[in-house]
Amino acid sequence: METELNKNISLLDEARLQADILIPVLNALRKRIGADNANWIVFGALRNKLRTYYQELSIRTDGGPREKWTAMSSAMFAKIGSDIDIEWINTELESLTFNVKRCRYAELFREMGEPELGSVLMCELDNHIALAAGSEIELVRKTTLMHGDGCCEFRYRIK
Repeated sequence: METELNKNISLLDEARLQADILIPVLNALRKRIGADNANWIVFGALRNKLRTYYQELSIRTDGGPREKWTAMSSAMFAKIGSDIDIEWINTELESLTFNVKRCRYAELFREMGEPELGSVLMCELDNHIALAAGSEIELVRKTTLMHGDGCCEFRYRIK
């Protein structure tokens, strides 16, 4: 989530800072109430916050669903920069498909031993953006580097 305070840091550095705060909290909660309960509480709260953030951003973004999705996705790509390696498959208007072959976010969270946290903080943003843009945008992703797969599949269908 971009704020006035973090416009000048990379998304990777932002993710690292978030993880540095959240992992000790998660570990303390896991010790106290168990991993399943701690993950359910923290991951649920993060998902709700991020979903709400992108819904509110969509409301402030001009245009219809396609324009909103394009604007939000473009802003995200700009912030990601060279931290992912993309293999483009199809760039047609109705079917945008690509694979991410390398992801420094996945590498970071896997090194920290927290790929599920990384998935909630990073991978699910694409779903929140697609949902916030409206019913014309559908994202299907069956594999992610964060979970140890060979690539992240992005299969957008634009209705």
